[in-house]
Amino acid sequence: MVQMQQAELQLKAQEVQRKAAKDQTDAQLKQQELQLKAQKNQADAIIDAKQLEIEQQELQIDAQKAGAKLAADRRKDNTKLDLDLLKL
Repeated sequence: MVQMQQAELQLKAQEVQRKAAKDQTDAQLKQQELQLKAQKNQADAIIDAKQLEIEQQELQIDAQKAGAKLAADRRKDNTKLDLDLLKL
């Protein structure tokens, strides 16, 4: 009877140890998952910032193109006006 109780106690102790080891492994896995998620979030933030920078550069280029076109149109109109004035 005592041997049976000792065997049961040993089994329970082994179960507790297995559960503790599993809990520790689960906690480590959860920590690694959180670290990976944080790294992904950081990488996503960097990508978003770079994309925003590119979009701002594209807007500046578009504005420069529009300004150059306006200047060219103004020169063309002025030249035409000058020619029209010379014809008078």
